[in-house]
Amino acid sequence: MRIIGGNWRGRKLKIEKGLEVKPTRDRVREALFDVLGDLKGGIFLDLYAGLGTIGIEALSRGAAEVIFVEKQKECTAVIEKNLDGLGVRERTKIYSLPVEKVLTILSKNGKKFKFIFLDPPYSISSGGLKEILEEVGRERLLSNEGMLILEHRREKDISTEVSDFFYLIKQKRYGISNLSFYRIKI
Repeated sequence: MRIIGGNWRGRKLKIEKGLEVKPTRDRVREALFDVLGDLKGGIFLDLYAGLGTIGIEALSRGAAEVIFVEKQKECTAVIEKNLDGLGVRERTKIYSLPVEKVLTILSKNGKKFKFIFLDPPYSISSGGLKEILEEVGRERLLSNEGMLILEHRREKDISTEVSDFFYLIKQKRYGISNLSFYRIKI
């Protein structure tokens, strides 16, 4: 794995073999950040972070702060190693907890994000994803000018899972993956 854009373009990231994660492919990451544009000064929330490639890419492209949420401790150890190697730990926070618990913590702390990226496991239930998205909307974790991005299987219809708090602005398809971009209803 390597960083594909920004200040650290071309830098290799450490990965551990045997972990049950599916890193976002280079082509999909490139498309994601082409749509997001300028990240300068934005706060980025990487839910279901896996190995942290999306959040690290956001840092490389100017995000002021990234919060990584990944419950697998082996994965958060990889994220920590890569952040230490880049010397940017002070611009990050890593939670090795279930997403639901972290959303509660962030809400209590009054956090707002310009970008929220979700790449849930393909095995997540429809009800589980809907609950997560409803909590993000109900707690107003996404700023009014922010964008929520959901990576999901191409054949999976997620329209019934996205809460009434958000509206779709764009969708891109890449192989078996879709990127769906949402804004919050004001």
